[in-house]
Amino acid sequence: MENYVGMSAEFIDSINTKKNDMYEAHSHDFYEIYYFLGSEMTFFMDSTPIVLCNQDLLLVDKHIFHRTKYSGDVSNRQFVNISFNEGFLRRYFDSATIDEMLPLFGTPLLVSSQNPALPRIDDLIRSACSAYAKKDKCDLLCASHTLCLILVELLQNAGSFIEVPLADGLSSGQSLISQVARFINMYYSEKITLTSLANQFFVSKYYLSHAFKQTVGINITDFINRKRTDEAAYLLENSDMSLADIANLVGFNSLSYFIESFKQYHNTTPMRYRIQKADMQANNELAMQEVSDV
Repeated sequence: MENYVGMSAEFIDSINTKKNDMYEAHSHDFYEIYYFLGSEMTFFMDSTPIVLCNQDLLLVDKHIFHRTKYSGDVSNRQFVNISFNEGFLRRYFDSATIDEMLPLFGTPLLVSSQNPALPRIDDLIRSACSAYAKKDKCDLLCASHTLCLILVELLQNAGSFIEVPLADGLSSGQSLISQVARFINMYYSEKITLTSLANQFFVSKYYLSHAFKQTVGINITDFINRKRTDEAAYLLENSDMSLADIANLVGFNSLSYFIESFKQYHNTTPMRYRIQKADMQANNELAMQEVSDV
């Protein structure tokens, strides 16, 4: 599996954005550490709004649809985002440790006011991003090792993480859409349509369609197909299953529609995606070997 890690930060002197910034819902096949440094913002995870305050930290699982909303002055939009995949974890940790780390993404919120270890985590996050930004081989290796320390710190503070409330404080409409999103994430491989969802949740198709688009930012068909193609991308990268078998497993009843949908959301065909990932993994392993030899 490709060893991937990425880090980015946005601070007051490097941003130029409008008020009430809202980013389109998206998902990906890697994990994220989202560390908020503004005063207050709303993070939508599968349509459930989570209010974050200064120095709150959120873990974003792979294949989870999410988006962010920043309000107020542009100085409020300050954050650090660190992303990595299982290939990175397997390079630096044994299987037993990884099995302990991944459940943290099930209780993903670390509230700064309740965690005395935050200053230490804050220093490590800033140090990792500073090293990563230099892009030198040695600095990139330093950033990766610092990320390992961050993950160990988070694991040691596992008892401080809390679950994101599923319905508390939500309007009835938001609660409904949150339930629909979770239903799709669980049963994406089965036959799901707007009609079947409306019947499942006892609402009209028009109301569900309008409310879902307004809350999540994309329509239900897009949400379902993105989920299915993301799961397909994981299988393309991590298995030798045929395209037809993958298409069937993730819920597409037509190979041609699967290929068309995959290309729409991943900007390439499934077969080219598999080849690109294999090439990237080979190149990455070679690059990391060169770094190790320094």
